Amino acid sequence: MELAKASVVMQWLPDGLVRVHIDATREGVVVPREFRKKENLILEWGFNLPKQIVDMKVDHEAISGTLSFSDGFVFCVVPWHAVFAVTSPSLGEAKVWLNDASPKIQRQILKRAGEQANAKIQQENANARRKSFGLIQGGKK
Repeated sequence: MELAKASVVMQWLPDGLVRVHIDATREGVVVPREFRKKENLILEWGFNLPKQIVDMKVDHEAISGTLSFSDGFVFCVVPWHAVFAVTSPSLGEAKVWLNDASPKIQRQILKRAGEQANAKIQQENANARRKSFGLIQGGKK
């Protein structure tokens, strides 16, 4: 599974910004101290960001590089076991590894997915109702 995460990131990086959703409480994660207790931390990676990540490295163990934060630049290391989702705004794609999220975050992901599925079903039902009504022109059939 860890290779799948690295593969997704490598595949999406050339297309723009990649957001890596991590559990910063997991072993081996190196991020600024104020974020180390966050179970849902989103780090942005890319080749052409305004503040370039000149030392970015993606391998079978982790993604690492010097990222920009409000207090300055910090070298970060994110082992793949700490990653539970990867999103690409430019591609409109997302991959989620639910089992790698904390129970709290799993519940949030499932709740949001359920809400999105419900909204989609409601929209499809509304579209089906609109299609079932025919328009009679000029009052004559």
